[in-house]
Amino acid sequence: MMLLLCTAQYSHAGLLLEPVLGYSSGEILDNDEMAKDSLSGLSYGGRIGYQHSQYQIGFDYLRSSYQVDEMDDFSSQEAGIFVAYISPENHVRAYLGYMIYSAIKFSASANVEVDGNNVYVDFDAKTTKGSGFKVGVGYTGLPYVNINLEYRRSTFSEYEIEALGQSLSTSADWELGVGMISVSAPFEL
Repeated sequence: MMLLLCTAQYSHAGLLLEPVLGYSSGEILDNDEMAKDSLSGLSYGGRIGYQHSQYQIGFDYLRSSYQVDEMDDFSSQEAGIFVAYISPENHVRAYLGYMIYSAIKFSASANVEVDGNNVYVDFDAKTTKGSGFKVGVGYTGLPYVNINLEYRRSTFSEYEIEALGQSLSTSADWELGVGMISVSAPFEL
């Protein structure tokens, strides 16, 4: 009898693997300089976790490559935890996530004054401290595929810039707000 109860309890539980591919669009705000840039591009990553009945919990990772004006390359990485609830009656999944690690990296060029001369400088920058949240909803009624809409928001308090062979760390007051439409393929093992 005890074996039957233990087996029944775990019959709908298992390891969740869910690759994600999407299109993201949003903006990056520099609150120090009161500047805002629009961005858009592809996002990919996945979730790994545990699913029991209608509940999911685990880790997720997302990497995005964006097109941004006046920047040669702009990308972001996010890693965090998520919880989700799946409503079997209407095929909807709602989820929340907290990004423990969120970072952006970009390359650009600028004219700067060096020893009294204007110099055209290429530089790379990356944030070193960032975190945020995500909220999403998905349609789970299709076989093998979910369609998801989510919103992500991250804040960054420090970044590092590399130019002319030098590296400089400084404080930042940046915000990244992005919406994403994606498809995912959840597998329960």
